Amino acid sequence: RITSASLPSNLVEETHPAETIGPLKDAVHKFEYEYITSVLRATNGDKQLAAKLLGVSVSSIYRRLQGADEEVTSRATPSASSSPRASLGREKEPR
Repeated sequence: RITSASLPSNLVEETHPAETIGPLKDAVHKFEYEYITSVLRATNGDKQLAAKLLGVSVSSIYRRLQGADEEVTSRATPSASSSPRASLGREKEPR
């Protein structure tokens, strides 16, 4: 039987249960973000190819990454504008 103790230390990430427990939605968003960014790295940033490999549209990649970035930002700086409706009607900043 393989356990984390039998793996090399560079493959084992130390976590504390209290830090990893949270809403399922947050875990799914985190996984999606990490997986999409790893596919983008593997495709040298080619969003068309990444979308094809992931079986999603390019706009879906942008939407999922943008949603993860906004979620992280809203948690780091809570304000009245962090509600989903607060951003309605605002123009997006150019990238």
